[in-house]
Amino acid sequence: MRKKIYFFAKVGDLNKIPYGGGELGNRRTMQMFKDLGYKVILINRYYNYNKKSLLTYIKMILGDFISLVKLFLTLLCKTRNDSIVHISGFTGQYMPLEFSAVLISKLLGFKTTYEIRGGGIISNYKNGSLLYRIIFNLSIKFANLVFSQGLENKILIDAISTKKFFYYPNCVSSKFMPSTCPPKPKDCINLIYVGRIAPQKNIDLIVKILNELIIKGYNTKLDIIGDGEDCHEYVNKVKQYVTDHNLTEKCKFHGKMKKEEMIPYLLSAIFFLFPTKEKREGQSNSLTETMSYGIIPIASSQGYNRTIINNSELIEDTFTVNSYVTKIINIWTTNRVTLLSTEMYNHILRNFTYDKVKESVRCIYNQFYE
Repeated sequence: MRKKIYFFAKVGDLNKIPYGGGELGNRRTMQMFKDLGYKVILINRYYNYNKKSLLTYIKMILGDFISLVKLFLTLLCKTRNDSIVHISGFTGQYMPLEFSAVLISKLLGFKTTYEIRGGGIISNYKNGSLLYRIIFNLSIKFANLVFSQGLENKILIDAISTKKFFYYPNCVSSKFMPSTCPPKPKDCINLIYVGRIAPQKNIDLIVKILNELIIKGYNTKLDIIGDGEDCHEYVNKVKQYVTDHNLTEKCKFHGKMKKEEMIPYLLSAIFFLFPTKEKREGQSNSLTETMSYGIIPIASSQGYNRTIINNSELIEDTFTVNSYVTKIINIWTTNRVTLLSTEMYNHILRNFTYDKVKESVRCIYNQFYE
């Protein structure tokens, strides 16, 4: 009999482009389980994309409660010996919901995986209340297996309960990743940003970097792929800077795009600028996907960037125009674009492809649940 996985996760509206890395990652996990031969029963966590307001928060609380009721009723009369409950969570403000889900699964006698997505896990734990730490600890102890997007979380998880940690990074589809590292142009410094346009992502710094490179005499252009639907004022501010500095021919805002639509821009891009200060930054899908095209990231160490990039030269935490421009010019003028581009491509190929991660999941699930 085919084993079943009850997947309690936020995947959003499956008929639409996923909203953010969390939904994208959960959809990928769901597909991976199917490819591994499991029958997947989705219990979709509540999602709401409306602008934050008192009414929205009330709807979210009620929606989360209804999600738990659905989980309970779905599991109540199901067989246990051929089933696994996989709970995908984000900790932080969602910890009470996720603890409740883990508790329901265990009390009903199911083998349970608790997957921790996103970043800020350690800071949430250190800065959280005593109650927060208690329910986090219990969630880890009750789970049979803990998936984590970041290796950085292993020390904390092992301190709570050993032999449960499994490193589960975001991965790149083999169909999306090119079969060889694309050659990069030699006559123009092509910059790219892929992701949400928001103040904590420092897009204003990126356009200033573009401007400074042009001032210094370098032929440079920038493609920005993504939207800022929650940050209209900030987006307008960035676009106004572009207009005021006569960059409209050099800086293109493409909005949200499907993956196949991004490919021409990824093929020609040389540097992915990612000076993020996002407190909950985890493992960015944009980072791994751009690196899979041989694009050289220059990024802050926020989230799991340092581990994913695996090259300290490409980490920059000063958040100044000059520091990022200096790194770009140094790589460009020392003719190391091809060298670093190949390094990034190979790093993703060895560690972060869909097939590599899928095989690791197969092995760990066979070890824990067979």
